[in-house]
Amino acid sequence: MISEITGEVLYDRMRRNSLLVRVDSLCYEILVPSGIASRLRQTPPDERPNPLTFYTIYYIDGGLGGGHLTPKLVGFLDPLDREFFETFTTVPGVGFAKALKCLIRPMNEIAQAIERGDARFLQELPGIGPKMAERIGMELRGKMAKFALAPS
Repeated sequence: MISEITGEVLYDRMRRNSLLVRVDSLCYEILVPSGIASRLRQTPPDERPNPLTFYTIYYIDGGLGGGHLTPKLVGFLDPLDREFFETFTTVPGVGFAKALKCLIRPMNEIAQAIERGDARFLQELPGIGPKMAERIGMELRGKMAKFALAPS
């Protein structure tokens, strides 16, 4: 299992929700939440941090019923963010792809909204409708305190 990668981010080859990290002669594609990708992309070239450490989740994507299976890495800049993501994706209907797209706000803000039952805030996240917002609140309320108290 790959749980952490430190390497050179290839900023010129970033995509919407992924980036490449070069470690020696290997280059890893790491999927990142929309908010992280946007922040890194908006950083002025002379201020871009390198090397960077990503705290990762390794998973297999694809249909288990005989479909094409693809190994993937999801990365975060903080181990607490990785833990939040793991908890967030326990909600039925919130898979890794949906979570990566909808996490455009800092994770502590999303955790605070969940803890206070703010479905309207959650509905503002891409791909989260009224029913999904309610489900996220019901499943995760009471489990987000440590994430809600974390600094941005």
